[in-house]
Formats: sequence, C-alpha cells, structure tokens
Amino acid sequence: MTQKQPNPKFNKPKVSYPKLPKMRYVLVEWPEIQDFMINPRWDECIFCSSIEGHTCPDSTYAVPEDLYNEVTQLNY
Repeated sequence: MTQKQPNPKFNKPKVSYPKLPKMRYVLVEWPEIQDFMINPRWDECIFCSSIEGHTCPDSTYAVPEDLYNEVTQLNY
C-alpha cells in the first residue's frame, strides 16, 4: 500500500461586506409612482417583478420609507 498524499491547503480570501444601514421600503403602484419619478432620489427606487409564489401588481416599485414620507407629505 502506498501512502496517500495530503491535499494542499489554499489560503482562500475572506469576503466581508460593509455594514449597511437597514432600510425599509414601501411598495408603490402605478399611477402613484409617477410622483416619485421627478424626485432626484428616483434612482433609489427598486422595480419589483413577480416571481412564482410572490406576485406583485404591474409597474410596482419599492420606495425607501424616508423618501416615501418626504414625497407624500409634499403632496398633501
């Protein structure tokens, strides 16, 4: 019987992510989402699409809660 050679050990780099603040989002549907499209922070809104088991209406966006509060207070 021959001796088995050990597997070489590789130094794998560890990936770490910065601690991001937890954000809450509000789902906004069409046509209300139009009020957010003119805001400079529009790029923070996330388009939502339906997947199996989790449906959402067409043209729905997840809007950061603070932006939602800011825009809705300006409109009323």
